[in-house]
Amino acid sequence: MPRPNTLLEHQIIWWTPTIGDVSCPPNSGPVSGLWKLRQPKYNELRTAVMFLTDRVAKYRQSSPSEQRSSSLQPPMKWIQRVLDQLHTVHMSMHYIEFVVRDLQRMWLHVWAILDYMEIYKPRIDGKAPPAAGVADTMGTFTTSIRVAQDMFLAGLPCWLIRDSSLFCDQKIFRISEIFDPKDYVVMGPHKFNYPVIFKGPAAGLEKFTAIDHFARNFLRCRDPFAMSSTPSSLAGASQPEASTSSTASTPPVASTSSIQPSTGRNSRGIARGVTRRPGRGRGAGKSLAFDIY
Repeated sequence: MPRPNTLLEHQIIWWTPTIGDVSCPPNSGPVSGLWKLRQPKYNELRTAVMFLTDRVAKYRQSSPSEQRSSSLQPPMKWIQRVLDQLHTVHMSMHYIEFVVRDLQRMWLHVWAILDYMEIYKPRIDGKAPPAAGVADTMGTFTTSIRVAQDMFLAGLPCWLIRDSSLFCDQKIFRISEIFDPKDYVVMGPHKFNYPVIFKGPAAGLEKFTAIDHFARNFLRCRDPFAMSSTPSSLAGASQPEASTSSTASTPPVASTSSIQPSTGRNSRGIARGVTRRPGRGRGAGKSLAFDIY
């Protein structure tokens, strides 16, 4: 995966939204107080997505059918959906930040797959000459000598972790100073206090599954059939409300309800409201019940 700010034509992939990058929220209506990305920033993201889409198409056309990666289509579909959300959905600022970061994460994921299949895997398989240098990408830590050999042939950064007791007659060319993570990585808590959605091995499949599950359920609307049917809740029932359950201890999922939707005039569980006649004429001031289907 490319290191930050190494793709000069796609700097937007490491961009973080600020207040100046969003449009002024409406003062009234169902989306009052919610923002959308300004068109110039959206256009930059869209350009990067279109470039990646074209690269995927060229790879699939030039590769033999048995070598075409079937893992590219789902993330590309997800990237397009997230891009559509940024274009059409009004969101709070921290929702916009999360959705932009999710698009960037999947974009880099697909880019890394293409680089691996087109550049690095042929070197590992012996179909291309070994690399002459080290690529400017994210590296890997491993305890497997086989993985270290493959990374060396591919030209990818790699650190082979071995117990000091295993060293006997190996040559040590230079002892390097270990960097302190706090000088390079943000170690403090996030300002929005996002929940911890996974604890475990960094390379575990469960970690990526947890990230995808949380991201796919981050933007959701309240289930209208799970709301109270009292008249005081009717005003909010017709307007989907952004869930704030992203600060809960578990990833948000679609809510369920034992209340069944109304299918007819005499169905149970239908919402009822009250209206009053004008204060003039026969029956002035009387209340009438009406049904909402």
